[in-house]
Amino acid sequence: MRSLSKENKQEFIVFAIVVILIISVIVIAIQAVMGIEKKEYEITSGTITFDKEYEIIETEIEGKIFQKLKKDYYLKEGNEEYNLGNVAICYNQTRNKLNIYGDTFEVVKSGEVTKYIDENEITNLSQDRLFKLEDRKYLVIGKNIKNDTETISARNFLIVELDKIGNTLLVNHEINTKTINPIKLQTSSFEFDVANEKLLFGEELRAEIDLKRIIGSTNEYKEIRIADNKNKDNTEVEEKNEEKGIDDESLSQISDAIGVYINNNKGNGSGQVINNQGGTSIQTPNSTNIQINNNDNSSGNQTQTKVQNATPLAKSINLRGVGVSSTTLNVEYAILDAENKYQTVYLDIQGDVQKTVALDKTKNNYLVTDLKPNTEYKVTIGYKEILKDSSVVDGIEDTMIVRTSKILDNIAITKLSKSRIYFTYKMDPNFVYDTGKIVLYIDGEKQDEIEIDTDAAISSAGWQTSVEYTYGSEIVLRVEDLTYEGKKVNRDLQTKVKIY
Repeated sequence: MRSLSKENKQEFIVFAIVVILIISVIVIAIQAVMGIEKKEYEITSGTITFDKEYEIIETEIEGKIFQKLKKDYYLKEGNEEYNLGNVAICYNQTRNKLNIYGDTFEVVKSGEVTKYIDENEITNLSQDRLFKLEDRKYLVIGKNIKNDTETISARNFLIVELDKIGNTLLVNHEINTKTINPIKLQTSSFEFDVANEKLLFGEELRAEIDLKRIIGSTNEYKEIRIADNKNKDNTEVEEKNEEKGIDDESLSQISDAIGVYINNNKGNGSGQVINNQGGTSIQTPNSTNIQINNNDNSSGNQTQTKVQNATPLAKSINLRGVGVSSTTLNVEYAILDAENKYQTVYLDIQGDVQKTVALDKTKNNYLVTDLKPNTEYKVTIGYKEILKDSSVVDGIEDTMIVRTSKILDNIAITKLSKSRIYFTYKMDPNFVYDTGKIVLYIDGEKQDEIEIDTDAAISSAGWQTSVEYTYGSEIVLRVEDLTYEGKKVNRDLQTKVKIY
C-alpha cells in the first residue's frame, strides 16, 4: 500500500480541520435554535391571553409562553397549543398586571421612544401609557380609556389594530369592537387619533407625535376634507352677482336664512340692500335656488323676502361599529334623515337565530341580547325609503360579520396555608349561571364542595373565599353542576396546583 507523502498529509489535516469547523458551526447553530425553543415564561392559571385572531384564552391550569425561531409566540396549556402572534399580551386578573412578550416601543410625552425586548411586566395599569406593538397595532394602558363620543369605554388596557383604510378593532378582556369610522381614543393625559396614527399630549392637545415614524406604517387612510372648489360656472355666477350688487357676504347671509322669511330695506342705513330691481333668481354655489322680490324702497318701507330651499337635504345611514360580549351585540349606528325620507331603518341579525328590529332614528345604538357565546353573526343595517311617486324601495347600507366572545368566567387559586385553600371565582356578568358548585379534589379524590355565591361572583372583584383541606400533593378546584336558564351547562373550568 502506498504511503502518504508529506504534502498529502498536510492537505488531509487541513481538510479535517475545515470539516471540524463546519460541524462546530452547525452544532452551535442548532444549540442556538434549541435555546430559543427552550426560552419559556410561566403563566399562572386564570391568566387571559389572546390568540392571533384575538380569541380570548383563559388558562385553566398553569401554562407556558414560548417563541419559535424568533417569530410567533405560543401558549402551551396541557396538550393544547395556541399561536399568539408576533407579540403576546397576558393579563393576570388576580394581580391586575400585564405581561407583554416581544419587541415593543413605548412613546412618551417628550416624543422619546423606549424599546422593550422579550418580556415587559406592567404592574400599574392606572398610569396612562401607549405602546406600538407592530405595524398598525398598539396597546393603550390607562385607568379609563374612551373614545371622543364616549360610546366606547375600557379600563386597564386596550389592544388597538387598524386596517389600511382606517377601520379599527378594539379588544381587551371585556370588549371586542370593530369600528368602520375613524375614532379618537382618550385617556386622562393624551388623545390617540387612531386612523391618522397621531398621539396628542397636554390639556390643549398641542404636542403631536407622528406614530407612523416608529418602525414605519402601511396605513393608507386619508382624511377627507371639503375643498373650496370653484369651477367656471361658479365664477360666472359670482361675476353676475357682482354686477347686481350681490357680494359673498350677502350670499352667506342668504344661505343662513334658507327656509325662513327675512326683511330688508334700502336707503335709510338701517338694513342691507340685497336687490332692488324686482324679482331675481339667484343660483348659489350649493345649487340652492333663492327667489328674492324687492322693490325700490327709498322711503324706508320694508319688503318681505322669501327664501326657499329647492335642494333636498342630505340623508345617510352608517353602521359605525359592533361591540360584543358573550351573549350580546351592541350595534352603533348613525342615521341622518332631516326630511324623514326613510320610512323604516332596520337591523337584521343572522346566525343561529334571525332577528329583525326597527331602529329609532333619534338614537345611535341598539343592544341585541339573548345570543349564544362564541357564535358568528351577520349584522346588516337596511332601510325602506319613500320615493317621490310614493313608492317604497328596500336597500342595504352596511354589513358586518362579528362573533360573540367566549364565556368570560375564571377561577384561580390565590393563596395556600397549612389548612386552607384561598381562591377567586369570577362569573361572566353577561352569562350568569343559575346555580353551580366549586368542588375540591386532592390527588384525584373528591374532598369538599361549596355552592357558588352568584352575587359575589359577578362583582368586579369576584367571589373570594376559601375551602379547608388536610394533606395532598395535587390540589384541583373544579367548577361543576352549572345551570343556565334551567338547563345544565357543560363547562370544563378548573385550576390546580402541585405541592412538592
